[in-house]
Amino acid sequence: MGPRRASLAIALFVAAGLLVSGAAFAQDEPPADDGGVVAGTTPGTLPLVPVPLGCAAPEPPDVVFVGEVAATDDRTVRFTDVTVRAGALGAFDRGGLVDVRFGYDAQYLDPGDRYLVGAEVDPDIGILVSKLAPEPINFAGDEIIGVSEDDVICPDFEDPIVTLTPIGMEVETGLLDNFLEDRTRLAATVIVPFGIVVAVIFLVALLRVSAAGFLRSLRRR
Repeated sequence: MGPRRASLAIALFVAAGLLVSGAAFAQDEPPADDGGVVAGTTPGTLPLVPVPLGCAAPEPPDVVFVGEVAATDDRTVRFTDVTVRAGALGAFDRGGLVDVRFGYDAQYLDPGDRYLVGAEVDPDIGILVSKLAPEPINFAGDEIIGVSEDDVICPDFEDPIVTLTPIGMEVETGLLDNFLEDRTRLAATVIVPFGIVVAVIFLVALLRVSAAGFLRSLRRR
């Protein structure tokens, strides 16, 4: 398991642990160091990661469960045989079936396979949502040098709203295969025209040599 896969798994399992055992660690909230605040905990719970002011940590998932894929469409995955690890499904449990919106990632989850799902309730559409990989980092706006007005260094947090295999591995998406296929197409796009140009140059040179030889033979006569 690579470092990134391990960190994703740790993030999801830690988030599940927070949902399950947060109340067990309830105590007076300790003072923040260096002007920091606490993220990843509810009021009155033991802080997990101190976060400086001006930084934002991802919210823990609303529910973490292990389930078997019963069916998929182009955006949604339906799970059955669900075992809740943390949180509660509530009204999202429809007779043992749970629907989770994955968007484009839905095509990579195979019916009959089991997955560890960290999901949250989308506030706009009111359904459970998850994904197979963290959102890409936005290297614009305040990420541009000189745009940020402060020098706060924020910790790196793994997004817990993610779906993994039951042993905490990333789900294979086939993106590498598509990348390799695109590289092959790109190479073909470059090599084929280049080969045609070389062939044309070779034929022109051959014709010139043949014409020169033909003219020399005429002169000898």
